[in-house]
Amino acid sequence: MQAKPMKSLRDALPDGLLAQMQRELGQEETLRLLWPMVVGANLAASSRLLSIRQNRLRISVPDPTWKRTLISLEQAVLEAVHRVCGEEVGRAIEVVEDPNLAGPRMEKKRKEKDRTEKGKSTLALPAVDLPDFPLDEIRDTGLRRMFRQSAQKYFARKEEASQ
Repeated sequence: MQAKPMKSLRDALPDGLLAQMQRELGQEETLRLLWPMVVGANLAASSRLLSIRQNRLRISVPDPTWKRTLISLEQAVLEAVHRVCGEEVGRAIEVVEDPNLAGPRMEKKRKEKDRTEKGKSTLALPAVDLPDFPLDEIRDTGLRRMFRQSAQKYFARKEEASQ
């Protein structure tokens, strides 16, 4: 049995969605929102895109081990970002340590994943109005779910910050 080639994130999103997000949110916020889908769930669980400054992606990680890991993956991270945002975004990465990312998050994520795989909903996200992105046009159900969860988290944080 031959494995199907993996579709790029850009190809998996409905036509025009990425461009609409970049127009409405800006390139940095779009990349931050899509971070788990760009770099993968495991890496995203222990890293955060802080900013894009002077063509450098500034990324935080919880400890020196993750810092070394991410530095060793620099080219792969940049290639993943380029596939989504174009080659003009990010020529290098800067990795900074943020101990606040450390903690029980990984164990919690494993438990959430186990529950999700058993068919139970695990994320009790606050109800927020999502912009009129055509989420239902994302054919891949897993990608659509991840995208919706990321968007809900992002807009919930924005609502909290404005209150």
